[in-house]
Amino acid sequence: MSNSKPRITEKQKKLFAFLRNYEKENKHFTLEELSIFTNYPLIGTVKAKMSRNEWSPFIQKDEDNRYYSKGVLNLSLNEFAIKISTKKRTSPYYGTKLGELSPESRNLTLISRNEFILAIELFNRPSTPNRLDAFLTHFISGFEKLLKAILIEKNGKDSIWRKPLSNKKTKSISEIASILYNENDSMRLNLEYLVELRNLSTHYILPELEPIASRYFQSAVFNYSKTFQSFANEPPIELKGIGLLSLIIEGTRYSQTSLKEKYGQSTAIQVKKVLEKFETKSKEINNMEFAIPIELSIGIVNKSQEPENTLANLSSSKPIYVQKIKDPKKTHPYMAKDLVHQIDMRLKQKYSEEKLAQILPKREKTKFNMQDFTCITENENWKHNSNKYHFDHGSQAKHTYSDECINFIINKIESDKEYLTLVKKRRKIKLDMKKTSKL
Repeated sequence: MSNSKPRITEKQKKLFAFLRNYEKENKHFTLEELSIFTNYPLIGTVKAKMSRNEWSPFIQKDEDNRYYSKGVLNLSLNEFAIKISTKKRTSPYYGTKLGELSPESRNLTLISRNEFILAIELFNRPSTPNRLDAFLTHFISGFEKLLKAILIEKNGKDSIWRKPLSNKKTKSISEIASILYNENDSMRLNLEYLVELRNLSTHYILPELEPIASRYFQSAVFNYSKTFQSFANEPPIELKGIGLLSLIIEGTRYSQTSLKEKYGQSTAIQVKKVLEKFETKSKEINNMEFAIPIELSIGIVNKSQEPENTLANLSSSKPIYVQKIKDPKKTHPYMAKDLVHQIDMRLKQKYSEEKLAQILPKREKTKFNMQDFTCITENENWKHNSNKYHFDHGSQAKHTYSDECINFIINKIESDKEYLTLVKKRRKIKLDMKKTSKL
């Protein structure tokens, strides 16, 4: 949230207390009761603000036209005051997460998005000269600004500057990433490799590197989109199902002789080192946040009888180097609601209602429900990355699940009668702690 502190009136304090209390007690109230408690005039202020929907995020009507409070318990007084501020409402970002950010953080976020879009456009344009270099320059600049915005919201606007502040030098993207991410975080490692590529780009970013580099680029795009979505509560680009990056998975074969003639022997050796380092690390980490999981061998092959000297150290001379990634629509076909329906249907096919009532924790209806599934996904931490149970579709903010996920849940429920009860208790404890921390 923003570090700015708006001026908070006594009436706003009373309004905050009133709405929190009614939300906590889950009770309805009248506008007259709100007016009496807060001292806001009923006609001139309360009804006027309600007619202009100024308090609509927190005061809503049910089907019987009774008023109730919603969304205040999760806010601090300062956050509440910002959201109902007249000044904030004049902003074009009013009502969005961007509108809640400090001016410095918001400006960085908006510039970051522009850099990101430009990087995507340049890479997806085949006629762009040195498009790998162009992508790296703009993408890293965009990601750096986004991370700076996040750091400002977390630690204040001075946190992005190196000490002493009088030097007026901001921290590098690597320095900021080391603050926000753990040392072995896959997203941080991916970003560090892109920075390394950018630093080498003057000499070593060649068209021959596109098939391998695009794997890391695509992961980086997913990482940026996920980070932007989480921070700004909206995607960086609204694509409605269209992919962001043209992933290159096949390349032309090049012999060492042709590379030597084109770039020189020292560059060919350096390219080999970069390829080996990246591929080794990719297999070691084996995480989509670091590189797209495609078994890819770059087609830089020595046509001579010395396969040990090929740039990718390939032992085969066959021109087939790509195993394409499996389509997630086939491997992870279920949306959450469809998966919940599948699990409930399969359980009911195997067990009578009486037996199922013994397996599932006590509930009004004997069925596996969305709350059960949410508790399980949080307990198993599936959404941290894409895996055999869950697939994260990146900027679309869409998650789908596999048959293995269904089988895992059913097996857990069948083999451990306390499993569902335990995961539901764990989630309740987390939510209670989160609410307590915001009081």
